[in-house]
Amino acid sequence: MDFHYQRRISCGLPRLFPVAAGSARITGSSGRTAPSPRPAAFLPLVLLVLLVLGTAGQAAGQSLVPEFLDGLRDRGYLDTALEYLDQLEQGTGTSAEIREVLDLERGKTLQELGSGTRVPEDREQILIRAEEAFRRFAAEHANHSQAAFANSSLAELRLERAKSLIWQAEATADQQQQAALQQQARLMIDEAEGIYQKAHDAYEAQFRAFPTFIDELRDPEQYELRGQAESRYLRAWYYLTRCSYERGQTWPRGTDERREILIGASRLFEEIHSSWRTNTIGLHARLMMGKCFQEQDDPG
Repeated sequence: MDFHYQRRISCGLPRLFPVAAGSARITGSSGRTAPSPRPAAFLPLVLLVLLVLGTAGQAAGQSLVPEFLDGLRDRGYLDTALEYLDQLEQGTGTSAEIREVLDLERGKTLQELGSGTRVPEDREQILIRAEEAFRRFAAEHANHSQAAFANSSLAELRLERAKSLIWQAEATADQQQQAALQQQARLMIDEAEGIYQKAHDAYEAQFRAFPTFIDELRDPEQYELRGQAESRYLRAWYYLTRCSYERGQTWPRGTDERREILIGASRLFEEIHSSWRTNTIGLHARLMMGKCFQEQDDPG
């Protein structure tokens, strides 16, 4: 179950790009295509806004670039977003503030594109490009406010690529190749788990620093900041536990290793659900508890 918890903040673009019926095709490296919701009726409007943002070169216009890219991704205009990022990179009027986040925005877009691609070869190549973009951003802008997000996204990509390897292992009858793919997936999961553990500990400390109760009416700013800290903390906790579940998938059905790891993962998800049962994360943790039992062929 793919889950992206409060990944982006709404930027008011529904009025610019209402969702309409229709589709276009995104072509992968293999030449095969996958559906992408890009209603052709709204493409002229998209291009007009791209022209305004791309050529104005003014701070007022360029301050809208991240929100505009979020809007494109929300509506499935992923290849258009990539083309726009290339335009910004090549343009001479792009501000330094925008230029330094181009790799971050490119990584977000490629990650979303790769996650929705079901052709294994295309999926792997796209996710590799996303990982490279996030790594460049994290390396070149270690002190940026979005550096932690980039590192967490790298961990997500490790999990995504591990899942691809698990699928490939399940699809082959060659036991030696299967074992090699499973081991490679475990190494990726271990790396993701290390990143998520650091993120979990840091985000938990930030969240616990806030008072237990903040009156939204009296202090709306602190209330909002606490909510953001809570979201980051729970997201990291969920994906840290998800690493245990994915590790269980790297062992063949019926093995003791698979069963023991999935039992442990179900207990970790239960801990999340018990503490946050009314939160979206808690509800997803509850679903993952059932998934853990299902994958060990135990109906509970």
